[in-house]
Amino acid sequence: MKYNPDMVILAPQLSDWGDTSANQTIALVEYFLSHYQIDSSNVYINGYSGGGETLSLVLGKRPKLFTRALMCSSQWDGKYEPVVQTKTPVYFVIGESDEYYSSKPFKEAYKKLHDMYRKQGLCDKQIQKLLVLDVKRSSYFAVAENSDVDAVSSASVSDVNGETKGRMTALAEMIQEKTGGELFSIKTSVKYPGDGGKLIDYAQGEQDKDVRPELTTHIDNLDNYSVIFVGFPKME
Repeated sequence: MKYNPDMVILAPQLSDWGDTSANQTIALVEYFLSHYQIDSSNVYINGYSGGGETLSLVLGKRPKLFTRALMCSSQWDGKYEPVVQTKTPVYFVIGESDEYYSSKPFKEAYKKLHDMYRKQGLCDKQIQKLLVLDVKRSSYFAVAENSDVDAVSSASVSDVNGETKGRMTALAEMIQEKTGGELFSIKTSVKYPGDGGKLIDYAQGEQDKDVRPELTTHIDNLDNYSVIFVGFPKME
């Protein structure tokens, strides 16, 4: 990712998931718009998990501040009417089997907004430009190694310079390039399920039974290393 000198990213550390944080976010955005030369037609908002809940509250208060909104793995807590009145586009994305929220709250929010737009007289084609519900199947979150995953459909793989790689591999190679260290991939004799939901259940069973999977790769001279970076996927 290259640095973009024409972009400003605000990442507020908020006080709660309620009105206080929503008001702080609005005040922060308004401050930057009034004190810096920012194109008000290119102001975007993104919220993940609890930040997504705050995002919905912000949109329920001041939707005109934002060009578009992206909500990830969360739920809608704000008002719907102001968003519909200003026709602020919202993109919802979540895993079908999200462990914390499930996909139900996003489906309900999408339906609520969709129905309100229909009452305004908008057709489906017009609504599609304002609302997107992107529910990822479990296979999208499957890991790239130690499983039977379809690498093309997995979020755990990326295209790096035209080559398909696991994201942990790509990240490890970045660290190696900066530090001059050695790469080591932890692999097991177990082939884990490629489906994200089944993988979670399988891993939970291992934890409940205090299972230690047999490793097929080993480091013989671990004492020779003073710093070790351990990377592992985080699926939500």
